[in-house]
Amino acid sequence: VRPIIKDSAPASSSVTSFGCLGGTLKCEDPTTCTTCTTSGCNTWPENGDTLVKCYTWTWKENKWSYSTATTTCNAQVGGSLPTKCSLPVKRDTQAGYSGNGCGACASGEKTTCLTTDAGKNTGYIPTLSALAVTMIILALF
Repeated sequence: VRPIIKDSAPASSSVTSFGCLGGTLKCEDPTTCTTCTTSGCNTWPENGDTLVKCYTWTWKENKWSYSTATTTCNAQVGGSLPTKCSLPVKRDTQAGYSGNGCGACASGEKTTCLTTDAGKNTGYIPTLSALAVTMIILALF
């Protein structure tokens, strides 16, 4: 068990024991700790260790909008802490994106959701570069 670290301190003062102790410790609240199985459990995590920071996405006024700053993602997704971020592909369609920015896209949302590295899930919209457009025009003439 490892505590979740926020601002260089455990997210909860109730997590006082940590480490791999023969499986006797279990994390009961994934907002304050995480259960781990590697040798790294016996070391105190650094600030931000095992946590990612993502922009959060919310549906409001008939469009998806992302936050102005990143937030620390520390809720467990499928039994583990998120290591990636996500964002909706279509900003004007609520259906097809069930995330909030923290964690990778759900398996059934591969065409409506984009998985990114930590902190990279802002307003990415796939576009052609000016060079690509110029090359296409030159190839046609």
